[in-house]
Amino acid sequence: MSNVMIVKDLNQFKTMCEDLSKQRLIACDLESSGLDTRTVKLEGIGLGNHDKQYFLTYPTTIPKKLVFDGLRKIFNTNQVIFHNAKYDLKLLYYQNLPLPKKFEDTMLMAWLVDENTSHSLKALAKGILGRDPKYWVGLEREINLFTTADDIVLELANYCGDDVRNTYDLYKYYLPILKKEGLFLDYQKIELPIVKVLIDMEVRDRKSVV
Repeated sequence: MSNVMIVKDLNQFKTMCEDLSKQRLIACDLESSGLDTRTVKLEGIGLGNHDKQYFLTYPTTIPKKLVFDGLRKIFNTNQVIFHNAKYDLKLLYYQNLPLPKKFEDTMLMAWLVDENTSHSLKALAKGILGRDPKYWVGLEREINLFTTADDIVLELANYCGDDVRNTYDLYKYYLPILKKEGLFLDYQKIELPIVKVLIDMEVRDRKSVV
């Protein structure tokens, strides 16, 4: 079960930034309305580790410059784990948000260890971590007689928090396996740089992104 703090105002945002800037390794998960990074609506940013996660509702009432500066500080002081980093990094780029200096990708790790199984976060959370993840299609996303806007934010925050926790824990699971099986250098020197190359090729203006 995730332990999520929903960040709705500037004071909560400052608390998140102060806490996460002290870490060295965190996971990040972005919630969006679809798969096309150029056109989707960003709905929230999840950050944290196994023990605690933060969910920044997006768009937010916090001034964008403060959000940018706060996230940049967090990203500059941490290795940031994603599951499918290419998607999340492109989404951050198209939202004009900062990008981490150092990133990890648990989807790539899973592929290197076993290329024949599903590498989706949900499948790995269930098969590797023994958890029963909730699926995006099962989320309540419309206000109705029984569901308020706050209910929707809470459900999305818990969903995102679970993804952050699972991503973090999968990294901790796969890292020693990659090292034991002699795959870590391939992951670090080949696979992660390829992600950067692909992103640079796919963004519209083709300038270097990461």
